[in-house]
Amino acid sequence: MEKERSKGVTFWGWVFIIFGIIGILGSINPQQGIKLYGIGLFSFGILLSIANLITGIFVLQLNEVARKTVIFLGVISIILIPFWLSPGFKTAFKEDYIAKKRQYIIDRVKPEYQQEELAKLGKINESTKKILPIMAMVLFGVPILILELLPIIFFSHPNVREQFK
Repeated sequence: MEKERSKGVTFWGWVFIIFGIIGILGSINPQQGIKLYGIGLFSFGILLSIANLITGIFVLQLNEVARKTVIFLGVISIILIPFWLSPGFKTAFKEDYIAKKRQYIIDRVKPEYQQEELAKLGKINESTKKILPIMAMVLFGVPILILELLPIIFFSHPNVREQFK
């Protein structure tokens, strides 16, 4: 007699399969991913995608080890959130932008106001370097955290655990 699985388990199983396939497809043209994250983090992302695909298949079969693996992969993904977001901190406010603004001030602003404008630009640059990572974590990190917590909470629920026994 085959076990009955809930719609939620079926949903999450397919979510893991679909996102696993999407992650693996990133290895078809890896140059941009490697350039952004580096070879190590990119390779780890591909391994996580393969693990998600395999876990999704076994979740659909109501395998208890797969349920525990979902929770484990969720915890790993939560730990990796800052690493996935950190390249955005580096590229969001590049030094060439500051150099262009500095050159604009030198070219277009009257000499008596240049020092004041350059000082303002320096203050803006420093405050942006402090505030940008915090804003990025709030705007992007918190929603990603919530999305990563959803399957952990779901697969930890007693009714769901009962289905896998």
